[in-house]
Amino acid sequence: MTDTSGAPNRPARHTDAAGAWLPTRRDFIVGAMGAAATLAGLGAATSSGGGATAFVRVSADVAPLAATAAPSDPAWVAHHRLTAAQYQAEFDRLAREGYRLVDVCGYEDAGREMYAAIWEKSAGPALVARHGLTAAQYQAEFDRLTKEGYRPVRVSGFGLGGQARFAAIWHKADGPALVARHGLTAADYQTEFDRLTKEGYWPARVSAYAIGTDVRYAAIWHKAGGSPGVARHGLKSTAYQAEFDQLTKKGYRPVQVSASGGAIQPVFAAIWEKRQFSEKELKDMADVVGAFMKEWSVPGVSVAIAREGRLVYAQGFGQADKSSGAKVTTASLFRIASISKPITSVAVMKLAEGGKLKLTDTVFGSSGILGTTYGKQPYGTNIDKITVQHLLEHTTGWRNDPDDPMFTHPDLDQSKLISWMLDNRPLANDNNNTPNVPGQSWSYLNFGYCVLGRVIEKVTGKSYSAYVQENVLKPSGITTMQLAGNTQADRRAGEVVYYGQGGEDPYGWQVNRMDAHGGWLATATDLVRFAVHVDGFPTKPDILNSTSITTMTTASTARPVSSGNSGYAKGWAIHSDKNWWHNGSLPGTSSILVRRADGFCWAGIINTRDAGNKTPENLDKMMQDMHSKVDVWPTYDLF
Repeated sequence: MTDTSGAPNRPARHTDAAGAWLPTRRDFIVGAMGAAATLAGLGAATSSGGGATAFVRVSADVAPLAATAAPSDPAWVAHHRLTAAQYQAEFDRLAREGYRLVDVCGYEDAGREMYAAIWEKSAGPALVARHGLTAAQYQAEFDRLTKEGYRPVRVSGFGLGGQARFAAIWHKADGPALVARHGLTAADYQTEFDRLTKEGYWPARVSAYAIGTDVRYAAIWHKAGGSPGVARHGLKSTAYQAEFDQLTKKGYRPVQVSASGGAIQPVFAAIWEKRQFSEKELKDMADVVGAFMKEWSVPGVSVAIAREGRLVYAQGFGQADKSSGAKVTTASLFRIASISKPITSVAVMKLAEGGKLKLTDTVFGSSGILGTTYGKQPYGTNIDKITVQHLLEHTTGWRNDPDDPMFTHPDLDQSKLISWMLDNRPLANDNNNTPNVPGQSWSYLNFGYCVLGRVIEKVTGKSYSAYVQENVLKPSGITTMQLAGNTQADRRAGEVVYYGQGGEDPYGWQVNRMDAHGGWLATATDLVRFAVHVDGFPTKPDILNSTSITTMTTASTARPVSSGNSGYAKGWAIHSDKNWWHNGSLPGTSSILVRRADGFCWAGIINTRDAGNKTPENLDKMMQDMHSKVDVWPTYDLF
């Protein structure tokens, strides 16, 4: 039962007591298993906000221990070898003094019901704790408290007189979807583990306990959107030690471990996570970026990588401004060029989802969304047949022949440019020398997304940027994105300087006119934050429903996807392997945004472009090479 995704922030040890750490507030977990073993019920003691930490082994025959933490931590108290009555009395006393129970472990010692527990002096949600419950009582209490809005956060199973007993803690708080089970055999636990991990759950708590010679498991799974670590159960002591040593070498740390006791050799269940990159991984990724920058004469790079909805890496490299020496940071804004198209596509899908338009709506002509606002009448052949979907898919029938209209006629604003296009550019001819029928041929067209920007404005009564910021960016948690200016004097706060190659002038274009097809500024983290909110994965909440996401990423019939190849959907390039992406390119900037079927989303942006326009595809390769340098990804979330 394993998944290699995850990372520690300090060494861990499972040997004898002489090799253990001195306990701190988070480290002290102690239990007992009678004559069979001295280690049991080990688990992460976490604050009410969550966050598992490390463990210490302490011999179970040590006298009851109470201690207070360092000044930077809340005061804490830990006890073990408490009888049920002593545990209840200590619980009541500490509650009166403002302490909250954060962890508990029940065990049998010479036929007696015993407890080890940790309390912390801190605020938190309403709490219910129960101990000494039979399986039926635990189930009844679980059902009752669930109805009242409580969630189980700790469960400890143990055998007492040949019967199962449970101690548990519930919080009245919101949180991810959860599943809790108890009384599972090893085979049942494995089956449930396999089923739930496929559905995006991961064990947050597991308790192994023995009823005589029968080992059982109680566990709590949280909806995590993936497998952030390694989980094992049914391990004898030597096997657990071997697994511990192997995973420690790979950079994992244990976040929860428990062991069954009773009349058998102890059996361990444990969860490990990897929480940080190794120094070698960080160096190897930086070396990939350095080689790319050197080969393509790149002043500055910003990258961000998310895995299963969690931002796990974000870094700036090089110079944002050569003249001042300012460095690229994760907060540096870049022109993202055509990555603006997926953003516009999501905005259109939001309107379709809300019934404000249909993808089959025509755009021009008396029955079109824009009516006859632009250009002279009558329109050219088949122009009144162009729909919103055709604009999204680049299948209007127009071509950039003889040139891309978005990069010509700098004296025209968007409205005048649309009118000029309608008056002067008929739909391209097909092989029969007749105007194309919209939907039948594919030709990448920046102008089509310029028109979509005006469709959004017409339908909403708001400016394109205002609608996108309110309905796409803000719901995704993005606050820094904005439209770019044209000249260096128009630079926004935090924006990099762009550098042309081969005579290109990054500041000689009407970038603000490109709004819906190429005008946005963003950080790499902004782009990844956007991606994880439209990726269709059950991690971060998507801002579109599943039907809209499927529609948005379904290939155009004019640009279909065959096995092993790519096509184009609605604002996204797509591949048969279920990856989606879009790149961007303007004089002075190149960008890439990728959503992969394996749960990764990443973005890279640079402040230059080579004269041959090879940097976008090589930026994509750089990101893939960075990804290949990491074997196991951290489990933290930098968002």
